[in-house]
Amino acid sequence: MLGLLLIPMANIAMAATPLTCKDLSPGKKNGIDLLVDERGERLIASELKAVKKLFKRMSGHWRGVYKRRECLEGANGTALKTMEMQVFVEALWTTNRVLDLETSVIKRGREDTDVSRLFFKLHDGFIREALDDERQTVLVLEAGATRLSTYRRQSQWVRNRYSPVEIGSSLSLNGKRLTIRKVVFKDGSFALEETWRLRR
Repeated sequence: MLGLLLIPMANIAMAATPLTCKDLSPGKKNGIDLLVDERGERLIASELKAVKKLFKRMSGHWRGVYKRRECLEGANGTALKTMEMQVFVEALWTTNRVLDLETSVIKRGREDTDVSRLFFKLHDGFIREALDDERQTVLVLEAGATRLSTYRRQSQWVRNRYSPVEIGSSLSLNGKRLTIRKVVFKDGSFALEETWRLRR
């Protein structure tokens, strides 16, 4: 079943094709039990070396455009809301092998915007995207000195029930340009996409 998941999730994490609120998650498309958490696998030595190199090269200050596309419930059903802002991003590669990416909005509009703070932690050969949960590892779809693509699936307790969440993340470094993409699916459907297009 894992092989069925890798191709569509890799495409979603790395491609630029816009998703709609009607799009199903990779797990839902392939009939996977979404309430079963996805466990990652250890990186091999060459992948680990390449990812460390990527994180180190990303460290520093970046500036560019942040775009957010989110499916929100309204009086007339689910609608796709889009916003775009100029941002600063500080990427810090720490001594305890954590890549911390914090976004600051240069000029905030009328509406407050919650921009995700991203973490990638290397520990015991695994990659984690949640600093407070050592059990939650990610499945690495692609690992190299210029690109990283990951997938994770976990259940969250929401409104007295378990709600499955799938998250695809990608980093692409091309010289002085950096593209970050995070795609979130909830209950088997597209919910949120965040994209950072940055340069030094």
